[in-house]
Amino acid sequence: MEDLVAALASLDIDYDRYDHEPVMTCEKQVRDAVLSQRLGTGKGGLRMAPAIDVEDYLQVQPGSLTPLALAAPKAGAVAFLLDARIKSAERIFAHPGVNTVSLALTPAALESFLKSVGREVQYVDLTAEPTLGPDNRPDLSAFTQLAVPVPKREEEEAAAAPAAAPAAVKAKKPNAQPSKQSKAPSPKPLVLDTNALARQIVDEVSKSGSQAPPAGLEDSLKISLNALRNAAYAEGFAAARGALAASLAGVR
Repeated sequence: MEDLVAALASLDIDYDRYDHEPVMTCEKQVRDAVLSQRLGTGKGGLRMAPAIDVEDYLQVQPGSLTPLALAAPKAGAVAFLLDARIKSAERIFAHPGVNTVSLALTPAALESFLKSVGREVQYVDLTAEPTLGPDNRPDLSAFTQLAVPVPKREEEEAAAAPAAAPAAVKAKKPNAQPSKQSKAPSPKPLVLDTNALARQIVDEVSKSGSQAPPAGLEDSLKISLNALRNAAYAEGFAAARGALAASLAGVR
């Protein structure tokens, strides 16, 4: 929480803070079935993200979700859509990473913060119920398809597991048919851990000089590295969105 509050202060973003009892719920004004079709999620439809993914990619606990968490190192894997009605609101409330505190800020202030970490706000009408069919594709699918891909958790766990001992090689019979070569696995997308990189830089600075690194250097590095990483994601997002729009225009 303190990192997010410090980031807002460094950007001179005004907000009012309210401390309260834990708030775990919010009002839902969108039909899941319709939104699922608009997003093109397929037969599985919409579902809540597992707690382990919420904590891994957004670094918050379930029940404390907030657009401010898009500053997290792995948040580039998360597609973010904001209801268009929020743009005209006088103020909005967002948790700073914990659900016992709410920050009141303007939509413009939220946009400024998100731009500082390389994220572009996508305003969409989440209450619309367009007619979909062969000639009308899911109107929001482009946003979900352009989220940064990340390895499946099973693959991450397999990569982290210790290598198994090699099995004994069996002698081949002279007339045995050659075995088919397995397909090479696709390379895993890179997910930059900016927290680890910031820590590494501070450690190197500590080793290279006689004086201790300046106070707050690690937090400043995290903010800057997250902004650079997310800016790269945003550039790729914009380029891919343009290519997808051109492709859809050609199909229609």
